[in-house]
Amino acid sequence: MTLSATKVAYIIVHGLAPHLKAEIMKDIRNASVPYFTVYFDETTTKQVKKQLVIHVGYWSDIHGRVVTVYLQSAFLGHAMASIVKTEILLDGVTKV
Repeated sequence: MTLSATKVAYIIVHGLAPHLKAEIMKDIRNASVPYFTVYFDETTTKQVKKQLVIHVGYWSDIHGRVVTVYLQSAFLGHAMASIVKTEILLDGVTKV
C-alpha cells in the first residue's frame, strides 16, 4: 500500500488527531487529581505569521505521572492579550 504525502497528512489531521485529542480530554476528565495547567507560546513563523501553540499539563492515572501534551496551534493576526485569551477559550481547553 502506498500513500501520497497529501493523503497521509489528511488521515493524520482528520482521522488520528481528533481521536487522540478526545482521548487526552477523556484522560484529563477522569483523572483522580482534577487540575490541569495550560501552557502556551506565541511565536512568529518563517511566513511572518503569529502562531499560538497550546499545551496542557495534567496528572494522568493511565500513565501514573504528570503528562504534558500538545493540544493545538492557532494562527493569529495581531496577537493582543484578548485575542490569545479567546483562542485558548475557544479551543475547549477550559471546557475540560
